[in-house]
Amino acid sequence: MASPLRTWVGTGAVAATLVLALVSIIGMFGFLGVPALAGGALLPVSADLAEIWHNASTWWISLGSGMPGHGDPFGYVLAVLAILALGNGSAAVLTLILLAMPLAGLAAWMAAGAFTQRRSLRLWVAFFWATLPALQVALGSGRIGALIAHLMIPWAVLGLVRASGSAVQRLNPDPLKPRPEVIHKPGINGIPSWTAAAAAGLCLAVITASAPALLPVFIIFVGIICLKRGRRAKTVWWSLVPPLALALPMLLAAMDTPRALLGDPGVPLFFEGAPLWQQVMGFPVAFDATAGLGAFGFLESLGQGPWALVFALITGVPMLVLAAVGLLLPSRGAVVARLSWLGAIVALAASWVSAMIATAIAPGAMVPPFTGPFVSLALFLLTAAALIGGDSGLRRLHTLNEPRKERKGAFRAIAVAAVVVLAAGPVLNLAHWLLPQLIAEETIAAEGRPLTDFGTEMQLEPSQARILPATATDRGTGPERTRSLVLSSESGSISAAVMHSGGTTMDQLSPIYAARSITGGIFDAERREDDDATAAARNAVAVIAAGTGVDPREELARLGVGFVVLQQTDSSAELLANRIDAVPGLSAVGRTDSGWLWRVVPDRSGEGDASSTLTSRVRVIDSTGALLQTVPSSWTSAGTTIPEGNAGRMVVLAERMNPGWNATLDGQPLEQAENGWAQAFKVPEAGGELRISYTNPWGIWVAIVQIIFLGITVLLAIPIPSRRRFVPRRIDHIMTTGTDSSPEELRMAAHEIDRADRHHADTAPATAGKEP
Repeated sequence: MASPLRTWVGTGAVAATLVLALVSIIGMFGFLGVPALAGGALLPVSADLAEIWHNASTWWISLGSGMPGHGDPFGYVLAVLAILALGNGSAAVLTLILLAMPLAGLAAWMAAGAFTQRRSLRLWVAFFWATLPALQVALGSGRIGALIAHLMIPWAVLGLVRASGSAVQRLNPDPLKPRPEVIHKPGINGIPSWTAAAAAGLCLAVITASAPALLPVFIIFVGIICLKRGRRAKTVWWSLVPPLALALPMLLAAMDTPRALLGDPGVPLFFEGAPLWQQVMGFPVAFDATAGLGAFGFLESLGQGPWALVFALITGVPMLVLAAVGLLLPSRGAVVARLSWLGAIVALAASWVSAMIATAIAPGAMVPPFTGPFVSLALFLLTAAALIGGDSGLRRLHTLNEPRKERKGAFRAIAVAAVVVLAAGPVLNLAHWLLPQLIAEETIAAEGRPLTDFGTEMQLEPSQARILPATATDRGTGPERTRSLVLSSESGSISAAVMHSGGTTMDQLSPIYAARSITGGIFDAERREDDDATAAARNAVAVIAAGTGVDPREELARLGVGFVVLQQTDSSAELLANRIDAVPGLSAVGRTDSGWLWRVVPDRSGEGDASSTLTSRVRVIDSTGALLQTVPSSWTSAGTTIPEGNAGRMVVLAERMNPGWNATLDGQPLEQAENGWAQAFKVPEAGGELRISYTNPWGIWVAIVQIIFLGITVLLAIPIPSRRRFVPRRIDHIMTTGTDSSPEELRMAAHEIDRADRHHADTAPATAGKEP
């Protein structure tokens, strides 16, 4: 388990990163060069960086018929990724997925340096963390939030450890100096670090934006650290400031739907959470302990044993044994090990509680927060205790073996056995993930025996950067902001969604919108009845799918829908397409690379500009509901010049009614009008400049608070070289010079001591061996 100390300390990090990168590229070779990925909980990201930022910071959710609420803080994470990829968010997500395993290994290797200097243990933890089933499940199911949380947790833990001064000092032993000097600087040897606390806070902001359900866990964990470490943790509390500042808009926007605060980013995706004993082994999704292994079908020929249970034990037990050693064995890091165990228990308890809280509705089921981030946090904290236990155990073995050279053989045998046991888990997990990516054939067990893949099946597929056909995308991103009604048929049932721009993207999704259909107590969720806007969309879909000759154009116009898209191209979709062809007002455009496309045509043509366009997001209509004029609009604003007209005119938005909407004509506020569920304003007979916008009274103040606290955190996180402080030996020497010495005299004395030490070190070899 020992390694030469004279080699470069980063050799293990480079080796682990290269090996994991090679395996990752081999396993996902088919993703290289594709414009975007989609599948599971993942969608493409908007192509426009400004749109990504708007979706993250807006106070109006642009999904369906819209609703009040703040954008998902995860949008800021996507914006940062898009900036790193020169504005291409989908390419950034693709790169992150391809490099997830090497990035996880590198993060774990770096964080392990705070608990041990043994390179063998750091190499092991790099492979252990990069091959953990929690990462593989998040990778395969497209849960990009859980994936980013897994990558960032080691960095956050490293920051918290250094913030309390609990990190292990890095020593480079010199044969000529048998007693390495103890350095007193922030982050190690009990000296707190504001820089580390700020860096940990930024990491926690990313983690809690990617996995919001972890925010309460970190609040409790940081509170425990502050209570247990006392003055040494005087900087740690600042690590909670960035995540709370980032979550502040959501806290205000979700007051009436608190369950949305725990919702995961991405498409709601049903899963069956693992029991706690499986989670502590590193598995977030439940599996049958008596099942076989899908990737290792050859084991079935050896016997129908509980191979899934064996696999789980090999994965988690060695780490748990070392973590128990770190908890029970007295050592310099025993306090950190105990805190790590407490944090892991809190994370697992939160996972158990969160399973009772529904945050979204997937087809046919309520969806709680994903268990993966809880498992990742608990497992890394236990891994930190395991590193402390492994380091302490190895130190004791070396001490016991040193005076008895005849036991070196036994010591080496123990070391080899430990290496094999610790390496077995990462190797098997890596093979179990890689083999199905290379071999497409499905293994079928005899006599219907179940096989499990532990939820790591790859659901991601190459996708176009846009979801809708080009024609619908052009109109959706143009001044009309026309929407598209997207249909999909599966197993005889039809699902539908009203999509904006070029289609729903990852940055448009919102946990507030996902939780809108749930009511009841926090632990007693029920499906909410449809509101008028949702019911209108359902009625339009029913009319179109039935193909009975009923004209749906009036309802489609209120929804702002100008196109209908059918995504599937199988036989059942063809039958549905034939019925849609017979619907009045829908003109078939044909099959595109995104599915079948129909255009909603006006009732009349050739009677003016208004009649040539059926609808847009904002319309001016007369007292009979006839379209007079469309109004160019952007994300949450619209404006144009309207002429004089008759009384009874209204400007109608394809958005839910909300007091935050306001409209003016030549600067004069317009009175709100009744138009069902849609927002509308009365337009007087006079013409003028029409301006429409959405505002939230909290917006500007929340933005100021976020800028102040996040700005201060960024400044604190910038590392500044610190001067080396006096070691205890020098302090004792200086104190003997007198108690009334000034600080300047103490510094001069320390300088003289340093010169004397260097002089003695230089002259000692020259005088050695001379006769007195």
